[in-house]
Amino acid sequence: MLGSTVVFTIPKASVKFGYLMVICAALFAALLHVVGKPLLGQNGQDFDIHPIILAAIIFIINGVFFSGLSKRSTPIKSIGRKNIILMIIIGITEVSALMVFFFGLKESNAVNASIFSNSEILFSMVIALIVFREKLRFTEIGPFS
Repeated sequence: MLGSTVVFTIPKASVKFGYLMVICAALFAALLHVVGKPLLGQNGQDFDIHPIILAAIIFIINGVFFSGLSKRSTPIKSIGRKNIILMIIIGITEVSALMVFFFGLKESNAVNASIFSNSEILFSMVIALIVFREKLRFTEIGPFS
C-alpha cells in the first residue's frame, strides 16, 4: 500500500504517568540546588550536614524512589567485563561530581552558587563542542530551539 502509515497507540494512563514522572524529575532536579545550600550550612548555621553525607542521602533517596518504579523484566544473566568497568566509571564520576558540587556550594555564598549551578549548561556545551567535536546547528541556538 502506497502512503500507508503505522500509528502506535499509547494508553492514556501511561502518558499521564510519563508526564507525572517528568514533572517529578524536574522538581527533584531543581530542588537539589535550592535545598542543598541550607542543608550544608555555613559557619555553623542551619543544619551543617557534611557534603559527602548529603550526596549519599540523595543517592539513597533516588535509589529507593526509582527502584519501586522500575519495570519488571527478565533479569540480565551476564554483564560483560567491559560494561561493568564502564558502569563503575560512570558511577564514580557521578558521585564525585555531586560531592565536588556540594563542597563548592558549602564554601560559596548564595549568589555564586546560583551562578555556578546555572552555568552548568553552558560549560556542558563548551565541553561537547571542544572535546567531543559536536556541531552546533542554527536551530539549536537560543530561541530557535
